[in-house]
Amino acid sequence: MIYNIISTFFSPIYLYHSVTYNETNYPKLNSSIHDVNYDEVCSQLRDLSKNMDFVSIDEWFETKNKKGIATITFDDAYLNIFEGIIRELITLNIPSTVFLIGKSLDNKLHWREKVVFLINNDLLKKFEEYLISVNNNSLMINFKKFYSSTKAKNVSSILIEKYIDEFLLENNINIKSKLISSSTDLVSNKYVTYGNHSYNHYLLSTLDYDKQFFEIKTGLDKLVEEKLNFTKTFSVPFGGVQSINKDSLKIFEKLSIKNVLLTTNSFQPIKNDIKELNIAYRYLPINQNKNKYKLAISVLKSFKNFF
Repeated sequence: MIYNIISTFFSPIYLYHSVTYNETNYPKLNSSIHDVNYDEVCSQLRDLSKNMDFVSIDEWFETKNKKGIATITFDDAYLNIFEGIIRELITLNIPSTVFLIGKSLDNKLHWREKVVFLINNDLLKKFEEYLISVNNNSLMINFKKFYSSTKAKNVSSILIEKYIDEFLLENNINIKSKLISSSTDLVSNKYVTYGNHSYNHYLLSTLDYDKQFFEIKTGLDKLVEEKLNFTKTFSVPFGGVQSINKDSLKIFEKLSIKNVLLTTNSFQPIKNDIKELNIAYRYLPINQNKNKYKLAISVLKSFKNFF
């Protein structure tokens, strides 16, 4: 019933990050990471496909009346999606879009993986002591809510990564990424499109205009440089309404970026006027025991937002 309601009033954009396929090669990630089991993803998309057709992200934005269509996106480019779910979607001729962090294409570690590493390896106390020693924790990090605190609007993404890097270097700690490390990890297929998720995945609203411009422009340049099949749709890092600001909007206009994705756990209505700048919302599915409840909440939220 819930999918009938969704298909009648909304045109979903689903967003996944990690999709655990083979737990021997890719163990289930820390709960801080949005990770959904492969079989569960297949089940969710199978349910959605009973009422809707899947289209590419560009076709989704270009379609004014979106009744009966949905699109699938992935952020960050976790390695495990290329072993499992992406190949399954290709087999089924279902288009999807993977939004890449530019620095991953340069074999550089995503700073959020460093944050998760500190949490997983019980290093928060040691890092807190280090941060106090070097700057008296002037960043005002709440170590009881470290994961969320480090992506708060009042915390500089650049500075927190700088201090984590110094801490890791001082303690001779190396971290193995769970994301791609070069374009050779990607799949080349007409059903897979790649997109810009910025170069460093910093919280854009914590950066000044020039730094934001670098993040967005360099991320786009990497897609061109690697000669990927890409969309100019931009996926906002962290995806909240507060993740961008007026400078971000100016940069989108300057770079002719007309389509932007946020992550608000809600659904787009089926009818949208196509504008100079189109901002769309995405839904993050979760594992089975909670997903139907979350779907219902998101539907109610979407009705409240749009009707």
